[in-house]
Amino acid sequence: STGSQLLYGALLGGYSILGSPAVAVDSATNAFVTGTGDYCCDGNTGIFGPLGAENFWIAEINSAGTALTWSVEIGGSGDNEAHALAVDPANKIYVTGYSDSPDYPTTAGALIQPGAGRSFISKLDPTKPPVSSLFYSALLGNPGNSSNDFLETGSIAVDQKGHAYVGAWTYNLHLVTSPWAFQTSAPPVPNAYVFEMNSAGSAIINGTYLGGGSNDYVGAVAIDSTGNTYVSGFTNSWDFLTTAYGNPLSPQNPYIKDQAFYVKLNPQFAAVSSSVVGGPDNISAGVAVTDSTGGLWVAGVTNSQFPVTPNAYQPTYKGNYDGFLFHTDFAPLCPVNNNG
Repeated sequence: STGSQLLYGALLGGYSILGSPAVAVDSATNAFVTGTGDYCCDGNTGIFGPLGAENFWIAEINSAGTALTWSVEIGGSGDNEAHALAVDPANKIYVTGYSDSPDYPTTAGALIQPGAGRSFISKLDPTKPPVSSLFYSALLGNPGNSSNDFLETGSIAVDQKGHAYVGAWTYNLHLVTSPWAFQTSAPPVPNAYVFEMNSAGSAIINGTYLGGGSNDYVGAVAIDSTGNTYVSGFTNSWDFLTTAYGNPLSPQNPYIKDQAFYVKLNPQFAAVSSSVVGGPDNISAGVAVTDSTGGLWVAGVTNSQFPVTPNAYQPTYKGNYDGFLFHTDFAPLCPVNNNG
């Protein structure tokens, strides 16, 4: 906890260099790791799908880092990339990513949407033998028969009920949105999209776009104990939607560089707050972690001067790509007695 000693270190994988490797920890501090590429693990392994050109794996490492105790490999006849991993309070595993395989493994009763470039959400129970651990497996793609059906997920968080909150980017203009969604439609450019899937993996409960006239991407999704959803990412849309308390970009400037955004959504996916923050050049927010009082920590990288507060640890931009960290508590948004 003081950062003064390395407790364990391990190497996994052969040439697992594709996708976005991820790690999550359960209540017993066992680590679950995922990667895409050559399979990492020997021994007690479950295999799902026909395993084609690119597959991904999930491996469990015990809390001491001394043993690989459980693993699965999942794939299809095409490319299958794992991008994010989460563990729920019941220690079930959720993995999401991208697949262009028509035969990616799915389960009965799970949501299966059409499309050529789809995203998967697969839930597994690591207390069961690997070959029988698949709880549900769903495919999300093109429910509205859009002419461009591409959908790629990149982040996931799970609440106490086992609902999965997933961030993605897409060209699709006909994805599921909530009646009270912050943004029910988007232009035909790469847009950020966030949705909530029920615990059975059979339906999308809520969804909203987050995008404007240029490119918008989700970096991370987080949730709190009262059902609010938090999203961080980056945008170079001059018309990215912000609330009255946000920091709007320069209007109608198609040459604006990437800026970080952070959005707080209520349980119906209406916006509590939507803000943009950054400097004169590229800013990207890739991490979002909630605190215990409804606030948010956001981290990312920048290659320009980033707004800083008095007495900041590093007040000036040092060059190339610098990291940044900021916290917001959303406190100035509304008086406590304002129900509007």
